Parts: sequence; structure tokens; C-alpha cells
Amino acid sequence: PTDVVLMISNSGETEELVRLLPFLKHQNNYVIAMTGKPASTLGKSADTILDISVEREACN
Repeated sequence: PTDVVLMISNSGETEELVRLLPFLKHQNNYVIAMTGKPASTLGKSADTILDISVEREACN
């Protein structure tokens, strides 16, 4: 890989990140995703996924 890219999005569908993914992958970058939804577009496209989902917020 050329570089390692860390992308953070709770939904995994943030427009700016989703639009960048094809470019980053085409450039042979290694993508690490931190997302609350591993089955999202970001999660499916990443080389490594760090699941940051939570059952409920700490402060309600």
C-alpha cells in the first residue's frame, strides 16, 4: 500500500468519505475504518474495521 488512511464515521455513510473511497482504493491506499455500522459502505470498503458502535449513549 502507498499510505494508510484512517476514516471515522458513525454511520459509515458520510457523503465526503464515501466519495473519497474509490479514489483512495484506486491509489492502493490501506483504509482503516472506525464506524458504528460495519455493514455500511465505509465498512464494506475498508481493509480493516474498528467497530465503535454503542448500545446506548453514556449521557441520556
